[in-house]
Amino acid sequence: MTTEIAILNRSGIALAADSAATVSQSDKERKIFNTANKVFSLSKYAPVGVMVFGSAQLMRIPWETLIKMYRHGLGKKSFPSLEEYIGHFFDWLEKTKCCKEAEDIYLQQITTMFLVGCRTEFDGIIKNVMEKNPLTSVTPEQVSKMLQEFVAKKFSDFKKLKRDVELSPEEEGALLAKYRGKMTASIKRFFENLPLTEKDIDELIAIIIIAACTCHENHSGIVIAGYGDENVYPSFAQYIITGVLCGKNVKRKMQADEIGSKTEAIIAPFAQNNDVYTFIYGIGPDLEKFMKSTLKGMVDDFSNKISDAIKSEIKLGVDKKDAIFKISQKMMDASIDIITKELDRVKSEKYSSPIIEATKFLEKNELAMMAETFVNMVSFRKQVTMASETVGGPIDVAVITKGDGFVWIKRKHYFNPELNHHFFKNYFGTENGDEKSSL
Repeated sequence: MTTEIAILNRSGIALAADSAATVSQSDKERKIFNTANKVFSLSKYAPVGVMVFGSAQLMRIPWETLIKMYRHGLGKKSFPSLEEYIGHFFDWLEKTKCCKEAEDIYLQQITTMFLVGCRTEFDGIIKNVMEKNPLTSVTPEQVSKMLQEFVAKKFSDFKKLKRDVELSPEEEGALLAKYRGKMTASIKRFFENLPLTEKDIDELIAIIIIAACTCHENHSGIVIAGYGDENVYPSFAQYIITGVLCGKNVKRKMQADEIGSKTEAIIAPFAQNNDVYTFIYGIGPDLEKFMKSTLKGMVDDFSNKISDAIKSEIKLGVDKKDAIFKISQKMMDASIDIITKELDRVKSEKYSSPIIEATKFLEKNELAMMAETFVNMVSFRKQVTMASETVGGPIDVAVITKGDGFVWIKRKHYFNPELNHHFFKNYFGTENGDEKSSL
């Protein structure tokens, strides 16, 4: 996990990220490294940067490698807007040879992840049946029926999912022709001797295809921020992406914002953002959600008690009792709306507005310090609690401005800079007018 933040005003953008990376073999076996690079310049010449979080790889290809390959190929080319940089980057991902070749790996990952979950869930169903009837054995016929019902329910649920990438009938047919054999073998291996029918196998394969077209929990987060040639003020956009399938990115746009005439400052935290939100708004999203759901439950319970009291104590007709109950329910709902709006007002007036107001006027070095402090704050909380230190290590900080471009404020190296002058010399090195610099 990680914590990253982008802070924007009319002067520029500050990007900051920690260096923690978690590697896990199982739920119990985890190791945290504090050496990960998560902030990069997307171009060596244009004022555009990128941050990554979540999975550090796309289909087992390190994001650092992909970004630097793209940057090398981009050279001095620039675009009028940030949106065009984003579109060009994702188009490159779809077309680059290494991503096309990794389609097998992507489908293998999806197949394994889905089938492991399915087998674990179905084993739990069988276990529950046996615990409820310990003296009765489960017959093969019962297992077969339960398995068919389980697969049919999964298929029905997955068909309702909104896909993040749509495949044409021809593309889906080509995918099935290429991978159906491998998927069938995997299904039979994971379900071992369980009585799967041909229909079950067809539905499981269809589910895997849907899952491959939908962003799942093991995704990568991508934040691209900066300026296009024609942009006066900075902007950013956040996406999640899980792979490339049939030459199409399986991605989802999560949020985007820009500085303009109405918006003069933005503070946008990513990944583990609860502590940053708590500082900015006075209450974290988890606590706010819990408080609102608890309040709704209390009000509903109170409304039901009023209804019960009316029915037992007052001699009225059924229609009048129901009318009184509906009126009380509307009053309770109105009370919740008033409390929610008042909470939002206090959050804005007492917490977020003063911070945003001050952020409008920060200079570039102050933006950088603010971004670094937010990441440090989350890291410190991890240090002083019993939670795993999934945020930590050196903090990389960069500032992007229209005039100066992408400038590092703090940056760790895996090598000693004093012993590698050639690295910095070659960064913008050219030969016969063509860029030949290192990635």
